[in-house]
Amino acid sequence: MKKIIFIPILTLFLLNCSDNNNQLTSFDITPILGKWEYVEYLGYDPPGPYLIDNGPIIELKADGTFVSPEVPNYPNGTFSVSSDSIITFTSRLNATTYSKKQIINFYSETEMILDIDLSPPGQIGCIEGCAERYAKVD
Repeated sequence: MKKIIFIPILTLFLLNCSDNNNQLTSFDITPILGKWEYVEYLGYDPPGPYLIDNGPIIELKADGTFVSPEVPNYPNGTFSVSSDSIITFTSRLNATTYSKKQIINFYSETEMILDIDLSPPGQIGCIEGCAERYAKVD
């Protein structure tokens, strides 16, 4: 009798552990689209935060492109967000391709925090670790 009860319970357990539970969902970029102003540096070394007056503005567009004319190495390019909330900015200036990766730590309708610079070595980014807070412009 114990074997008869054990087999259905084992079957239910195995069905619930299917590969579907391991699939990652994609990141919906809709909430982060629009213009964002860089308003605060949240540094770790030296410790922040530091407010930024009239910080550069970056515009994230629905077609996966961005415009940020106030940032010399990243005036425009493409961006993508992976399912684990890593945003990658790619820009080509003259013959050099720049890439910057950060984790989207938090976002709302009015605020976004990009944390932990994961940029490849030799690219522009934070060596000491930092985060950046952006405020929605429109």
